[in-house]
Amino acid sequence: MADEKGRAPDDSPTSANVEATHATDGERSVTRFTASVVTGPLDDPERMGRYYSIDPALGLEVIRMTNVQAEHRRAFELAEASHRRELEIAEAKHRHAAENSVILAEQGRATRGQRIGMILTITGFGLTAFALHTGNPVSASILGTFNLVGLVAQFASAKNSRV
Repeated sequence: MADEKGRAPDDSPTSANVEATHATDGERSVTRFTASVVTGPLDDPERMGRYYSIDPALGLEVIRMTNVQAEHRRAFELAEASHRRELEIAEAKHRHAAENSVILAEQGRATRGQRIGMILTITGFGLTAFALHTGNPVSASILGTFNLVGLVAQFASAKNSRV
C-alpha cells in the first residue's frame, strides 16, 4: 500500500516492468509492450548494480543524492509543521485577547450600572427626605414608594437573569 506521494510505507522501491517487442510470423504480427516503473527513494537493486558496474562512485552518488533529498524533505516538513503550530498559537492568543476584551466590557457595563443605580437610589432617598423636611408627606411617600419598588424590581430582575 502506498501513501499519498506514491511511496511504499517503508520507503522501499516498488517496480513494474513492461517491455516492447515485435514479432512477425508470416501473416500475423505480435507486439508486446513492457515498461519499468520504480517508486521509492532509490532505483531497484538491478539498476543500482548497473550504475555501480559503470562507475562505482555513480551508485554511491545516487544514494548520496537520495539521502540529501530525504533530509531536505524532512526539514521542509518539520518547518511546515512548526509554522502551522506557530499559527495555531497566534490564533489562540488572538481568541484569548478577544474573549478577555468581551469579559472586561461586560464587567465595565455591570459596574457602571451599579454605580448609576446607587446614584439614583441615593438621589431618590434624598428627594424623599427633602420632601419630608419641607412638610410634603404625600410627595415623600410617593417618592419613597417608587424608590423601594425600583430597588426590589432591580434585585428581582438581577436574580432572574443569573438563573
